[in-house]
Amino acid sequence: VMIAMVTLFNISAITHRREKQIEREKILAEESNRAKTSFLSNMSHEIRTPMNAIIGLDNIALKDPDLSPRTREQLEKIGSSAKHLLGLINDILDMSRIESGRIVLRKEEISFRTMLEQINTMVMSQCSDKGLTYQCSILNHVDDYYIGDDTRLKEVLINILSNAVKFTKKDGTT
Repeated sequence: VMIAMVTLFNISAITHRREKQIEREKILAEESNRAKTSFLSNMSHEIRTPMNAIIGLDNIALKDPDLSPRTREQLEKIGSSAKHLLGLINDILDMSRIESGRIVLRKEEISFRTMLEQINTMVMSQCSDKGLTYQCSILNHVDDYYIGDDTRLKEVLINILSNAVKFTKKDGTT
């Protein structure tokens, strides 16, 4: 009986120490996750400022009527790349918001035609750069307006189409 009580006491003490260790590890993991989320949020904000300056200066430079066609093309590519990089930075910021539970999906009126034109312009440019043919066809009736988060919807569609462009061989159709 005495050996059973000592064994039970030892098991109880070991279990208690393990539970305490697991709780400490959980607290450390939560602190680490908060630090990572804070870092991502701060860095994405810090990087966005110079990216917006690059995009703004690029837009100003493109307004010069005396640009050579080659320089204009290069500036357009700089602007397109800067906007894409800014989108990636925004994705990082969104991830930190998601992890901290602060992301909010907007409910706004979305013009389907305008959204499609914006997406098509970006994807056509990517396809043209890669020598691909881009076609967009609406097979059934769609409404002119929808309610949702315009930015998030465009991000998803552009991501899907950009991956299609990336993985389509030259002279293909996206």
